[in-house]
Amino acid sequence: MFASETGSPSSSAGLLLAKNVNPKVASEMLSNFSVPITLGIYSHVLLNIQDSAPRALEEALS
Repeated sequence: MFASETGSPSSSAGLLLAKNVNPKVASEMLSNFSVPITLGIYSHVLLNIQDSAPRALEEALS
């Protein structure tokens, strides 16, 4: 299991998702093979990602 410097897998998951690491990869790194559970627990982190998605799409298409 992967953990951050604090030793907390929860901190690691939040950090990984905040850095746009694929949720499946983050789940596997934390020995949690259920992506829906990981996304449910850390959905608050994904709010920032959702805000940046339209901008990323616009950049990719231009």
